[in-house]
Amino acid sequence: MLNRVSQRRCLECGRPFGDPDFVSYSGRVENGPAYWTGEGALCSPACSTAHFKKREGEGRPLTMPADEPFPKGR
Repeated sequence: MLNRVSQRRCLECGRPFGDPDFVSYSGRVENGPAYWTGEGALCSPACSTAHFKKREGEGRPLTMPADEPFPKGR
């Protein structure tokens, strides 16, 4: 389950979802974020890579795809 505090912000840098620099799926904000993990949304390929490396370094690698962070219809 996503942390409510970080759900609408980038997990790595804190950029708010909806910011023009937050990468959305298919380039449309209504489609949700393009990058995410089970812990929250990520705003860009750079933050996605940083989060991956951080988890690897902490010994908590991603073992399976995470559920979509903003399910449609909610």
